[in-house]
Amino acid sequence: MRKIIFIFALCFAPYSVFGASCHVPNLIRCLDSACVAEASMEPGARCAQCYSVEAQAIVNQRSAFQFGSRSRTQMRALGRPSATSLDLTDAPDDPAERYQWAAAECMKLLPGCTPADVSRHYDDLIEQSCIAAGAQATIVRTMREAEAARKTEDACNTDITICLMADAGCARDWARCTVDADFDRIFASCISSTECGHLTNLTQIKANAQRTRDDYFAARSANLEALVAQHSAARQAELDRVVQECRDGTVKQACIATFCSSMPNQCRDGRVETQWATNMCRFADLACDRILNQVGRR
Repeated sequence: MRKIIFIFALCFAPYSVFGASCHVPNLIRCLDSACVAEASMEPGARCAQCYSVEAQAIVNQRSAFQFGSRSRTQMRALGRPSATSLDLTDAPDDPAERYQWAAAECMKLLPGCTPADVSRHYDDLIEQSCIAAGAQATIVRTMREAEAARKTEDACNTDITICLMADAGCARDWARCTVDADFDRIFASCISSTECGHLTNLTQIKANAQRTRDDYFAARSANLEALVAQHSAARQAELDRVVQECRDGTVKQACIATFCSSMPNQCRDGRVETQWATNMCRFADLACDRILNQVGRR
């Protein structure tokens, strides 16, 4: 029974929302308003209404009070909800779903209460109710069947990871989970869709996934910084080369050689072509003067 409400740890009260302690008597009264309602004289009420349909059938066989009928107004204790009473207008008929719904609604009304409080203080009451109604065998059988059908922790880890990395999840680059609130919402959705809410180490699995996300963004930032530093070093090296070539005249000589190579006599038959090439390369002097002046100011 404890496992069926663990998923609410992710959806409703993962970190003790206000830091307030849970008022247990009010929590039990609130849950009873859904799991007992008007059937307070029936010892199997909690079992029939908040455990399983199989247990409900057994209770109905042995009790004049028939549970599960939508026509029974007493099962729908309508009215304004309070800290100790729920409006059951939208309460599910399925007992397991009803317990989950009641737990979620009561935690909204009593923000100091967590899923652990619900499980710790109410699961035993439900089990005692089933024993009193003679449905204990059903409890044992149902729990064993559910246990056998559950995924292993390794399978859940794999499925949760696949869900998180899907395009509809956080995506492979975690682009849809950069904000913790989005990560929390998608992680909770993945727990539900993979049917892994029974795991007792969901907090650790979530922390591991968050660490993977944070490491990804940290590595990406480091790579970007390294790339910027690499480009900066390359620019500096190129500047140093140009400054040196400006200082020893290599830039202008290379310019003159380029122009001469395209002339008919390639500057070998006199000073005309050489002078013309030299004049064409005066821009190199101007450019080098400007570069050397800027370097000199640093």
